[in-house]
Amino acid sequence: MAQLYLNNFQTVFIASVKAAPVSGAPATELDYGVLRVSDGAAGQLISPAEGDWYILTAYQREGTLESNIEVMRVISVDNSVVGECRLTVLRAQEGTSRHSYQPGDMLEMRITAGSMREFPQNEDVRLANPRPPTGVAGGVLAGSYPNPVFAQPMATTAELGGKVDKVAGKGLSTQDYSTAERDKLAGVAVGATANASDAQLRDRTTHTGTQSIATVAGLQAALDSKVEKVAGKGLSTNDYSTAEATKLGAIAEQATKNATDAQLRDRSTHTGTQAIATIDNLQSTLDAKVDAQEGKGLSSNDFTAAEKAKLAGISGGATANSSDAQLLNRANHTGITPLAGGGTGASTAANARTNLGLGAAAIAAILGVVSQSGGVPTGAIFQTGINSNGEFIRYASGWQICTLYVGLSSRAITTVTSNVGGWAYPAAFVPGTVPFVQVRHVGGFAPSVRADAEGPTNTSIPAIYMTAYSDPQTITPTLVMLAIGRWF
Repeated sequence: MAQLYLNNFQTVFIASVKAAPVSGAPATELDYGVLRVSDGAAGQLISPAEGDWYILTAYQREGTLESNIEVMRVISVDNSVVGECRLTVLRAQEGTSRHSYQPGDMLEMRITAGSMREFPQNEDVRLANPRPPTGVAGGVLAGSYPNPVFAQPMATTAELGGKVDKVAGKGLSTQDYSTAERDKLAGVAVGATANASDAQLRDRTTHTGTQSIATVAGLQAALDSKVEKVAGKGLSTNDYSTAEATKLGAIAEQATKNATDAQLRDRSTHTGTQAIATIDNLQSTLDAKVDAQEGKGLSSNDFTAAEKAKLAGISGGATANSSDAQLLNRANHTGITPLAGGGTGASTAANARTNLGLGAAAIAAILGVVSQSGGVPTGAIFQTGINSNGEFIRYASGWQICTLYVGLSSRAITTVTSNVGGWAYPAAFVPGTVPFVQVRHVGGFAPSVRADAEGPTNTSIPAIYMTAYSDPQTITPTLVMLAIGRWF
């Protein structure tokens, strides 16, 4: 960030300057924070980079006397407005006060006390000379300005590099650290023992931690040949023979251990269930029996062959309890009545319409919103509407009729055609088509007056003209307009 300078810069105000702001944004207020000066300044001042500025002094002059002096800092220059140059300023700098100025009052670049304080005073080349110092010791100045000299030369960088930094309480050692000692120290591992002898280090009683079995010769094999010791038990004096092992192997799991053969054969002691197939003739004997049911026994009434034949002649699900009248009453019927029987031959409304040859119109609303899909009507049969442009009616077949009955203000109708306005249809027709249109005058007794439509489109009649066949007439026209076409 720096102050910028121009030689001999001077300009004048071209608009009045206020001494105090009148808005809530003084920094951008025209003629307070933004000042207008002669466009001659545009050729000299360029807008400072962010952080840079100019210092300008504003004043009023009467003869050789200057008054109302104000120092301003210029932080932005705008040369985009034709005929003027606009300066964005910070007012009342360096202890000066804000003043008002008139067109023609002066603004120029001067050296100010603040400018001098911003300017570093380091012009003596000897202060900026980058040469390295010379000599063997710290320099001491002697003589006087502007030609001081070193009474004792400065030490060089190379000389200082050969020295050791001094540390309080320490001095140079009388014992040299030899190369052999350095090599010996390098051969000692980090964390190596410092104070124990070899004998002490080999003594297992001083060791810590655990040792792997694998590092003790023969230990694992010796352990494998031993039996696990259990508290309260020792080795048996009765050997377990091979014959005993064979005998035990022949006994099934869960075999009986305490019952005799006679006891085991006694059915009264048996538990569980026994399959019928394991008892001779039991199944065939059961098959010759009738299942008993509680409260029932064998009937004394035999089921005769005639009764069996009669029962066979009755269809499954035949009625049991309804009279003929009930059965003939259609309100009690179920199922589907065929077309030939006066029915629809269907169980759904859609299928019934299909069987009866009815189309979608059979269930379409007579009056509603008409619609279509692919040229096939899908909505109501008729649709009507009214708005500020008139009334319309749409048909499911695609035809549309628009009408408007409108009264105009009184006017003179002459033999020269006059435009009385246009008509935007209350509903549009198919784009790209032109409907049939007709405009008639029906108001008042004016048989020699006619109305015509000009240039109709699918959305409107742009112009309607009226003409008198012979004598000019002053009438109050009433027009009836009609448009017929297709909406799809």
